[in-house]
Amino acid sequence: MRDMGTEMTPMASQEPSRTGTPLCATTPTLHSPVSSPPSTPRQGSPTSTYPLRSPESACMTGTDGKHYKGSQADKPKEMQVVGTHPGGKGTMAPWASKEEEDGDASKLLKNIDLEEVKKNVLETRAVAWEEAEQSKYLARFKREEAKILAWENSVKAKAEADMRRIEMKVEKARAKAEEDLLKKLAAARRKAEERLAAAEARRCEQASKSAQKADYIRRTGRLPSSSFFSCGLCL
Repeated sequence: MRDMGTEMTPMASQEPSRTGTPLCATTPTLHSPVSSPPSTPRQGSPTSTYPLRSPESACMTGTDGKHYKGSQADKPKEMQVVGTHPGGKGTMAPWASKEEEDGDASKLLKNIDLEEVKKNVLETRAVAWEEAEQSKYLARFKREEAKILAWENSVKAKAEADMRRIEMKVEKARAKAEEDLLKKLAAARRKAEERLAAAEARRCEQASKSAQKADYIRRTGRLPSSSFFSCGLCL
């Protein structure tokens, strides 16, 4: 005769589970309900109960999605059980979420620090690159400015030299023009003197003729004829 405990023990399912049941869940966690004995228990039959299972050996799923089975020391700290509910379910450690939050905050701060350092490095690199580019452009501008100023000075010097040559030519032309003008004035003066001399000679000739006529009139009392003047001139 099978005892009461044997009859009440559930049989393990022989059919493999078709669902994605984790490996540690094949053995169901048995709680500790006490079987109610029959009103007239058989004599010599021991009162059997379901075997109690320690919360330490219970299978649990961690925050990382993995299943843990075994003692408390083998499980992550957030999976360690510190007590049981009346139904036999384990109670998670109250400090697990706080430590997770602290760890997440630490990781977040570390990420923020790394991002800040990376940002500072990139900013420093960008500033250095910009300063180098500005220096390069400034040096290039200085070289171009020097070339432009040198070209301007050369053009100015050439223009000043041309101006001096033109001024020299102008001076020479002015001197030549003045000389030509003086020559013209001298020639005009000579011609004027010659014409004055000729006019003076004609005046003297006319005065001589007039004197002869007056003398003839005084001697003869008559006006001299034109032939007389011709003969007189011939004489």
